[in-house]
Amino acid sequence: MGNQKISQDMKYTALRMWESGWDLDDICSVLVVSPSSMYRWQAILEEFGDVNRPPSGLRG
Repeated sequence: MGNQKISQDMKYTALRMWESGWDLDDICSVLVVSPSSMYRWQAILEEFGDVNRPPSGLRG
């Protein structure tokens, strides 16, 4: 699958599908995302109120 930029809209759509009862494997197959990404987006949403993590104050 490789690293790819997944839009915020796609992340919200995937999580909404999951909340509405879609099977995780079906969502991952249709949207070509991994289950670990789904769990990560859900955790980030619960922690920060958004599917994208806020930028770090540290810059390298």
